[in-house]
Amino acid sequence: MAKIKKNLSELRKAVDSCEPAKRELGIKLLDQLEYMENLLSEYQKKIKAEGAIIEATNGNGFTVKTEHPASKAYATLVGKYNAMVKTVEDIILDSLQKSEGDELLEFLGGAKR
Repeated sequence: MAKIKKNLSELRKAVDSCEPAKRELGIKLLDQLEYMENLLSEYQKKIKAEGAIIEATNGNGFTVKTEHPASKAYATLVGKYNAMVKTVEDIILDSLQKSEGDELLEFLGGAKR
């Protein structure tokens, strides 16, 4: 968990160096990532404590084994979390490429500010 917090703080520093419009979006996405991490952590604790498979009684009175609801939610959230991390990384990379491209054009004498 500490490693993830460190990675998020590094991403925040990188997002802070982006242009204002992308910075605002990046910060909102990072806030959502932090919230998602907390949910994932809660789901993990619940799954470890109760197991990934639970026994439940259906409407007919039969006992059935089924996937824990937290396990389903965890699997769905992990995919969304990874997609959001990719989006934040794309914002940062796009901003870095633009700034490097501007510096190159400036060096070559093609960019006027």
